[in-house]
Amino acid sequence: MQAHRQSEESVFQGTGGVVNTGDPQAMDHMVNALSALPTTQAQQAVRRRMLAGWIERLERQGDPRSLATALYLRAEHTAGWSEGAEAAFRQQAAAATDPYVLHLWQQHDRACSMRGDCRAVPADRWSLIEPDNLLAWLPPGWGPLTLTDAQWAGVARAKYVRAYHRDLQLTLLPLARELPVGLELDVALTFITQLAAMPAVAPERIFTVCSPEAVRHGHRQACLHGAELLWRQPQASLMDIAKALAMAKGLSAEAEGPWPGRMAEALALGNFNTTVFHMIEMGAPPKVTSCDRLSAQRERLTEITQQGSWRVAQRERATPGGH
Repeated sequence: MQAHRQSEESVFQGTGGVVNTGDPQAMDHMVNALSALPTTQAQQAVRRRMLAGWIERLERQGDPRSLATALYLRAEHTAGWSEGAEAAFRQQAAAATDPYVLHLWQQHDRACSMRGDCRAVPADRWSLIEPDNLLAWLPPGWGPLTLTDAQWAGVARAKYVRAYHRDLQLTLLPLARELPVGLELDVALTFITQLAAMPAVAPERIFTVCSPEAVRHGHRQACLHGAELLWRQPQASLMDIAKALAMAKGLSAEAEGPWPGRMAEALALGNFNTTVFHMIEMGAPPKVTSCDRLSAQRERLTEITQQGSWRVAQRERATPGGH
């Protein structure tokens, strides 16, 4: 860890300590320089070995979710990729009745994730097998989008919001629990944390859908219903709560029903330092200061994944000495 940070520092010093993030060529040079570091190469070798072991374990477990997770790791993270594994993953996704499998496929299939144009697995398959999940009615990807009348009706009828990247993390965390403190555990925790970074189907997607003024006017009740479901998630993140409150405010509902109390509940966190939660949710685990902190980092990641950062933050804010 010390050697790697010293090597990183030497790379940054070579740029004068300043990197122009708006210059693609400069960024490529920085990425290539960091990737070429012997310590980075060592981390990548550990990751390849670790993922190969995980895939073997998951395949031995043999249940559909474990097999789908193994195929996802092979296909998306080039851990033993082959045309046969790719075809098997596509076939499982096309026949899946488990939304977890569809989530993994959407994370992998770039056509699906970026353009909503997934030929192997129709985009409406999720809404057919899990119509009560609001997320099932939202096209995958990023950026502006519009919904059909049928999709708006699905949003209005939805009973809950459930994203499956946490299920993926909870599938892998028990495997990380078996690792001794050291480089492999550090690499494992970084990998698992980054699986939640910018998921292609995120709960906040409903915020994007409802942002335009015309949409807020024409679909106010459906959007307010979406905000309500975001708030009531069993594993709500701080980002989910912030988006729910922003939606309520944008819909001029901050003085309606339960929303005034919810606004006050969020404000009660005051100056509570939420940086650590946002870092974890955006896929950037806080750097540990020493290897003996890795076990505590693993437990914290597990807790946030199981309960959601909103509830963990509330509890820590209410606990003397919480941070």
